[in-house]
Amino acid sequence: MSFELNEALKKAETKIGIEDIEPIEAEIKTFCEIIDDINPIYLKQKVFPPGYIMNLTNRVIQKVFIEIGPLFISRIRGLIHVGSEVDFFRPMPLKKKYKIKIETSIPVEKKGKMGNYYSVIFKTLIFDEDENLYAVDHHNFFFKL
Repeated sequence: MSFELNEALKKAETKIGIEDIEPIEAEIKTFCEIIDDINPIYLKQKVFPPGYIMNLTNRVIQKVFIEIGPLFISRIRGLIHVGSEVDFFRPMPLKKKYKIKIETSIPVEKKGKMGNYYSVIFKTLIFDEDENLYAVDHHNFFFKL
């Protein structure tokens, strides 16, 4: 089962490829207003607010689930997002274009009180056109098949 899941995840990664992101200042301003984080440094110094990063990376993660969903819809009995962590390497200026790439780990079978499940790490990398890495967003999911 883990081989099938891994194969489906790798096919989804390939199909999604690398997504181009061009920041929209008005969208970021609205985001800051919605979460009540109107720190003037974001718009005055023209940098991404840290919380906005997951707004970008979650879009790519959703695409993976859309791709693998039809293959596993009858088999997935549970899916839990058990944790996330973002590593920031440098501030992200708004005036740059970025790329997002997703990588998934090999599913690791684990055992718990409720039976067996597979742990998969989704890692989204944000880099610029010169391949300078700005952030890596890690999400751990448990698949109950």
